[in-house]
Amino acid sequence: SGAPQLWVVGTRPFGPICEFVRATGEIHLNSTWDEGIPEEIPHENLYGFAWNPMTLVGILQKIKGADTARRVGTDALTPMFAQLL
Repeated sequence: SGAPQLWVVGTRPFGPICEFVRATGEIHLNSTWDEGIPEEIPHENLYGFAWNPMTLVGILQKIKGADTARRVGTDALTPMFAQLL
């Protein structure tokens, strides 16, 4: 996406950080501000941090084209998120 990564220490729960929707070609980012985000990614494609699984699922459900996705790629996934997806 071209956006800088958030630096963290230690482990953290699973959280979607960047979503690419092939159907729309849009990128959605987990970011609370625009600084460092490429201009091609509109502000409305940013969403804030939320570690409640149901809140994150609600955010993901609102992404245009996500409801027709047949494949979801991830680098880590908890059993609960696997069930929710």
